[in-house]
Amino acid sequence: AVVAVLEVYWTPSRVIGASTWAWQVVLVGGIMVVLAERFGRIDGDNRQRPALFTLAALTMISLALMLLLSDTALTLALAAMVLAAVALDRRFNMAYLGIFVIVGTGVCGWRLVFDPGIFWGIEAPFLRVLAAYGGSVLLIGAAWVLLKGRDRPKTFAVVDAAFWSFAATFASVMVIHFIDWAAPSHKDSNATASLIAQVWLISAANQLWRLRRPDVRRVIRILLALLYGLPGLLLLAVVLTFLNPLFENWNTAFGPYILDSLFVAYALPGLLFLAVAIRFDHLHRWLRYGFALFGGFLVTLYVGMEIRRFW
Repeated sequence: AVVAVLEVYWTPSRVIGASTWAWQVVLVGGIMVVLAERFGRIDGDNRQRPALFTLAALTMISLALMLLLSDTALTLALAAMVLAAVALDRRFNMAYLGIFVIVGTGVCGWRLVFDPGIFWGIEAPFLRVLAAYGGSVLLIGAAWVLLKGRDRPKTFAVVDAAFWSFAATFASVMVIHFIDWAAPSHKDSNATASLIAQVWLISAANQLWRLRRPDVRRVIRILLALLYGLPGLLLLAVVLTFLNPLFENWNTAFGPYILDSLFVAYALPGLLFLAVAIRFDHLHRWLRYGFALFGGFLVTLYVGMEIRRFW
């Protein structure tokens, strides 16, 4: 708490330098590690005090990393710290480390989406983006695997949501980089926007598919499906209106006939909705009817515009 207050109100790194201040923070973390080890020996099976000291140590190490590392390295380091906390909990049964996992996962998500965020991911060099986003997905995915089957429902729910969100964000950024490399003149096309929308819609469909099994996290899965589906539907709305070649002459179709940008923009998401309507027989029938209706509309729209393009 003292270190946090000093960092917020005194900003020592501006006076003594980030490196010197970071080493002092690491020293405090080292003291916490020693105390965690001592109380681990004293308390035996009661893991509360060792877990709290370990939590303090992880927090200090994370603060030191924030003071020293660049954007990419910091994001990866925080994801690695989350994985380390999960591994420590699994090894020493320290439930309190779930606090660090939840907060650390949230900070990683903030960095990937907002600061430096998706716009940094779009503009930064490809290898740095691949390291930051791909590495975070792998590390949080490893934490997800370690938590699976353990009695940590809240922690697992957060890590589960983060893993699929990070994967969807990573895929979206990779789609933009691929389009920018393969066809830079079509980076702002309806096909690109639709591909990104489909990443989020597939993530939502994944949560809906997992509703097949009775689960205490059923409500969480429904909320996640809504959370993932919303940006996908908003992007599809943009594809149907502002990026629709029927309304915007500049956004013309490109590519070979049939398997062209119109197919990617309208037929592919339509087929996705139809597949969900047909295969997801555990969902309410009216919801499936809605998916089928919307999917049929998108496919029909594609056929009509493809005929128009042939003409």
